[in-house]
Amino acid sequence: MSLLSSVLSGFHGLLRKQDKSERHWLTLAVQQSADMIVITDTQGRILYVNAAFESLFGYLRDEVMGQSASILHNDGQSADFYGEMVRILRSGEAWKKQIVTRRKDGLIMHVDVSISPIRDREGAVIHFVGAARDITHEEALRLQGVKLRKLESMGLLAGGIAHDFNNIMTAILSYAELTLDDVPANSDAHHNLNEILVAAVRAKDLVKGLMTFSGRNDGERIPVRIGSVVREAMRLLDVLVPDGIQVIVSLSEKEWPVLADATKIYQVVMNLGTNAAQSMWETGGTLEVVLDPVQVDADWRRRPGTFPSLRPGSYMRLLVKDTGEGIAPEVIERIFEPFFTTRNPGQGSGLGLSVVHGIVVSHEGFIFVESKVGLGSSFTLFFPALLS
Repeated sequence: MSLLSSVLSGFHGLLRKQDKSERHWLTLAVQQSADMIVITDTQGRILYVNAAFESLFGYLRDEVMGQSASILHNDGQSADFYGEMVRILRSGEAWKKQIVTRRKDGLIMHVDVSISPIRDREGAVIHFVGAARDITHEEALRLQGVKLRKLESMGLLAGGIAHDFNNIMTAILSYAELTLDDVPANSDAHHNLNEILVAAVRAKDLVKGLMTFSGRNDGERIPVRIGSVVREAMRLLDVLVPDGIQVIVSLSEKEWPVLADATKIYQVVMNLGTNAAQSMWETGGTLEVVLDPVQVDADWRRRPGTFPSLRPGSYMRLLVKDTGEGIAPEVIERIFEPFFTTRNPGQGSGLGLSVVHGIVVSHEGFIFVESKVGLGSSFTLFFPALLS
């Protein structure tokens, strides 16, 4: 049992004692606890908050004193949810949940909450004491782990299939090429064999994509300053996109080397840039690519707009951002799956983003996606930097 739990479980008992020393230590423990503590009356009006409350929710103490605790409620929770909470508390029982709530500044948090009744000498409930702990980071890690395990399982399956399929396609290519030499050049058989070869080469390319996604197609990795790779890829992409798409490239003068396969990094930039451009092909917009060094520590991960599941360390951060059509929430969970695509048949294999994910993972990097329908998407990649 944590120190806070021990304090809370004996809170009302200690208050009955007359020993000033005990009450002094209790007061210090509650005030200085790393977990948020709030005390309300039986109507839910806030009577006390500790310093951690201000830090967690962003409200100053004077802003909430006397206010209803409902100001801390999130619109995402139903009336039935809060009704059940009130029913349990008024029955004299404790209430515990992991909930999603919102800070004063609108930032969404995952919070572990425990609310307990405080009783008087006769056992009547006179107050409620609540404790909350921010578990946003832990929840992000959990969800990231679930996604990674799912993709790893797909990678194992895809890698096994790709290996066997590659052997089959090698045989088809070899026999088709040998047979071509034995048939007249202008015959239907020669034409048909050429079509077989074209289709087989296309299939081999798909196999390469699956091998990359599964991590079985790694090239040689050497220390590389990937800024030049990004610049070269974007130079080509700038020529290919329509005039209505503005391409902005921002490369930091400060750059740390990365242990990387330059060809694979080029493939990542081209795939992400092409996807971004296609989302704006008809409407036009802005494609922005940023490369800069980032030192990730605990303070950095707590900032709004950062990624709490990112491990501490030194990285080169690559951002590919567009103002296109965006990605629907039900789609964004699947975009890295091989062969998943929302395009019409014949417009793509569905391997582009799965290949990107495979390359980033094989470089011990991280990739995060943020998108809003109608407002565009951003892909943020972190590649571990080599520092002397």
